[in-house]
Amino acid sequence: MGAYYDENGDLHGFLLIRGAYTSLEVPGSDRFTYAQGINDGGLIVGLYGTADGATHGFVLSDGGYTTVDVPNSFWTEIYSVNANGDIVGAFGDASGIHAFRGTPAGRLVPDAPAE
Repeated sequence: MGAYYDENGDLHGFLLIRGAYTSLEVPGSDRFTYAQGINDGGLIVGLYGTADGATHGFVLSDGGYTTVDVPNSFWTEIYSVNANGDIVGAFGDASGIHAFRGTPAGRLVPDAPAE
């Protein structure tokens, strides 16, 4: 699992299982798709870019992509997924860059605010 550049210089995600490559391309990703993590259940996470310059997180499960955007963020990236389907990543908003954890129920838990 990872990413590669094609002959046009576009970045695409890929999955390699038992010698077979599968290209990963989030629908609507005009700039890039980058796979970052996979768990034993086959849940894949990463990030992708759109023509407007935005970066979004994604979860790929059973052939379907789900976009993950932290509310009120400028960008969202997902880096890893555990066996329970919890995701971790980062996002940027008006107050800076933050980490978050997301649960399979769809709840996002941002990092603790600075005191």
